[in-house]
Amino acid sequence: MVADVLDREALLRAVDGLSADVVIHQLTALSKPPAKLADMELTNTLRTIGTTHLVEVARAIGARRFLTQSMVPGYGYIDHGTRPLTERDPFGRPRGSKVDPVVAAMHATEQQVVTADGIEGIALRYGAFYGLTGSLGLIAALRAGKLPVPRDGGGFMSWIHLADAAAATVVAMDKGVAGQAYNIVDDEPVTWGQMFAAHAKAAGTGLGTHTAHLPRRRTHPSRLTSRS
Repeated sequence: MVADVLDREALLRAVDGLSADVVIHQLTALSKPPAKLADMELTNTLRTIGTTHLVEVARAIGARRFLTQSMVPGYGYIDHGTRPLTERDPFGRPRGSKVDPVVAAMHATEQQVVTADGIEGIALRYGAFYGLTGSLGLIAALRAGKLPVPRDGGGFMSWIHLADAAAATVVAMDKGVAGQAYNIVDDEPVTWGQMFAAHAKAAGTGLGTHTAHLPRRRTHPSRLTSRS
């Protein structure tokens, strides 16, 4: 079944007569890492209006559980210092920045899902994706010379291998706590420079300025079992 999630009536017609236990919202308009703020506009709409329509679909097909894709940048595009952020930290807070619409869209999809009456809503705050198809955009940009490794390594970012993101999503579908948001990230954050250099080395682009290793691919079990 294929339908336009932004066309409410067509979407509801497409699911008429169907039933399901779970809806998983992983919609994005991004085929590669966004290069400018405008690249996020359609994905923002999918997280706001698209989520509204999908919650209606969940009710129409009798789904009891709804998982929505969120991202750790929803904590804010700022320097958070050296303390690791947890699910207890403020999320979706406007900061008077040009990226506020991106953060607001992440907050909107979470709030619509976790507060939906009669639905067990869960938000999955993924780190930046790498591995499998998640690395293709980074490698292409490195080979084109459009993604230089910062000389100082840049800031730290939480990442998640796509295979681990998929596995964590399945666990959340079966065992996640309704109303909960979960950080789906690797054990350790790394700098942008480390990740770019590791990709450059693996792809043989010769653009890496220092040796780096990809982070260990293991998600903390507690991220999917404890309440925040």
